[in-house]
Amino acid sequence: MKPISNRYELKQLLGPIHDGQLYEGKDLSLQRSVFIYEVQLQGESAVQQYIGRLGSAAQQGATDSPFLHVLDIEVGSGYIHVVISYKPGSSFRQFVRNHPPSFKETTVMISALGQALLDAAEERHLNFSLDPGNIWITEDGTINVINTWDRPEQPNKISKRLSQLFVQLMTRSDYVPADAETFSTNLLRALELPTKKKEEVVAAVTDAWKERITLVSFVQFTQSLLQPKSSVAAREERAAPVQTWSAPPQIEEEPAAYMEEERESRPPSRARWFKIGKKVWLGISFSAVGLAVFAGAFVLLVETMNRDRSKPADPVIVEHRPQTTTPQKTAEETNKQKTVSVPPSESQPIVGVPTLTGLPKEAAEKMALETGLRYTYYLEVNSQPAGTVFKQEPTPNEQVEKGSHVTFWISKGPVQQ
Repeated sequence: MKPISNRYELKQLLGPIHDGQLYEGKDLSLQRSVFIYEVQLQGESAVQQYIGRLGSAAQQGATDSPFLHVLDIEVGSGYIHVVISYKPGSSFRQFVRNHPPSFKETTVMISALGQALLDAAEERHLNFSLDPGNIWITEDGTINVINTWDRPEQPNKISKRLSQLFVQLMTRSDYVPADAETFSTNLLRALELPTKKKEEVVAAVTDAWKERITLVSFVQFTQSLLQPKSSVAAREERAAPVQTWSAPPQIEEEPAAYMEEERESRPPSRARWFKIGKKVWLGISFSAVGLAVFAGAFVLLVETMNRDRSKPADPVIVEHRPQTTTPQKTAEETNKQKTVSVPPSESQPIVGVPTLTGLPKEAAEKMALETGLRYTYYLEVNSQPAGTVFKQEPTPNEQVEKGSHVTFWISKGPVQQ
């Protein structure tokens, strides 16, 4: 053990993080275990800047979040010692070596961390590393981030960092390939799933790694993997159109009903027989009148058909209106959507999808309507200026039928740091 002050001492080196070293230490005053992050700094200005970043992290951390809480700072002899709250668990390397996680366990861990990141994004920046060296996994399988004040070496989107951690957990390795093909191949080999589901997982994780999808979309995908099949099937069954067939109503003559009633009760009274006889004859009379009316209508119909036999029938035009499918809303970035429909013409001509990316919302709406397309737009957080279209589906100049559907995404502006 190596004391660093009258209160703290270093017990065991856990490994390097960024420019420093992480130790397991002890708070001698409160007799508790702590993490101690040691970093060497030269110059008073560098020390003050570093302490400023630490102060911000100390305010944002919490013991019930995946960000370990900064408890204290010790400065002296050219070193800064950051005292961090301790949780029983293991480092990334120890965890994957002693308890290699299954696909379901990995999905649960990544989904929980992703949701915590989304919740934290409302109050703090997420510009920190998710490398294995900066990860501490508690005994219940919760992923905790140790250093949240030093920026990562590569300024990637948080969705890419989270997808990398997913692959590292599945492959039980710190290594992440630099090219997308090797990245996908390594994940494909590590998954023990049915072929269709395996391809679906690889595609989604690779898209997140390529920064093609947002953190919200990736977290929602991992959450969908945890839903039981019965729930998904039931939801699809509720969403599917239900076709029902109704049998033609059976026409039952009233005399038969009264005769059945008579057969069941059989009262001995002659008056009862007389009443039933009146009802039977009344039913027969109504049936005869109905038959006569039907015969007259049938004759009239035949004559009408004979008169119009030479006249060609008008063609029957069946118009199929495409069903509008609303994409799943996201938890944070998809706050508003609007769908505008343009009734399809009878001829359904082919039109080219206009270029909407880069346009303001009003201009994009106008262009879509002038082209004869229906549209849906979503508001999402993006680095583009607020109110600007940054993505569309289908792509520009793609040939579609007039009246088809185009979806575009409008920026809400970058995340407020």
